[in-house]
Amino acid sequence: MYTITVFNISLIVVLLFLFVKTLEIKYKKQSIASRFRDKLDVLSQKLISNLKFKWLQFIQSLQYIILIKAKILFKNVLVKIEAKIMNEYHAKQNTIMGGQRNISNRGSVSFYLKKISEGKTTSGKIE
Repeated sequence: MYTITVFNISLIVVLLFLFVKTLEIKYKKQSIASRFRDKLDVLSQKLISNLKFKWLQFIQSLQYIILIKAKILFKNVLVKIEAKIMNEYHAKQNTIMGGQRNISNRGSVSFYLKKISEGKTTSGKIE
């Protein structure tokens, strides 16, 4: 029953449009419905073009964020990782190598070691 009702309403609307169109052709004048339809066509074209423009702007913004900003962020992360690795490497090297500590004045041995470290930095002679 529902299908028959929908079909009848559609048939009546199509016949009405055909009747209006025959009147337009016969009198060579646009009807109110045709003028309204033409205005809606223009407005819909403007709306579609604006939506297309906004969509292209959105895509370009995403491309900028992904390609440019992500590249900069990735470089900063790599620099931080490299600095952390180098700090850990230098800390391990300092603990492995002996004689790198500050020598305090607590006796003749510390005085001798202090002279050795000063000798390495200056001329290499111990007096």
